Amino acid sequence: MRSESTFEFHLHKGAAASKGIRSFYLARTGTDPVPYRSSPGRFVAIPGMPITADDENHGGDATLAAKNALLGMIEYIVREHGYTRQQAYAICSVAVDLKVSELVDVPNFIVTTFLPLEIFV
Repeated sequence: MRSESTFEFHLHKGAAASKGIRSFYLARTGTDPVPYRSSPGRFVAIPGMPITADDENHGGDATLAAKNALLGMIEYIVREHGYTRQQAYAICSVAVDLKVSELVDVPNFIVTTFLPLEIFV
């Protein structure tokens, strides 16, 4: 199958440090039509790896990876949408999907949280 993709990246030097962002996240914020709907049209995705706060890698611990992804999403909702941590936790419990993104590259399991931005009006 032939295909063509166009990507646009924006680098905002120092923005992560100034906002207290500790891990990267991906966002689809445009309104371009999505040819298939396996994911929402607009979303934020935050990955988590099995790494402790002390930077120790606990390879094979998908639960720790999921926890880190959820903590990152809670921080994102608080920072970008102005909710309290408790409100962000509740939003995650009903609106965020957890997906196993990588299990093959042991010890670097990755679990990603997906938040559809359509829930914010």
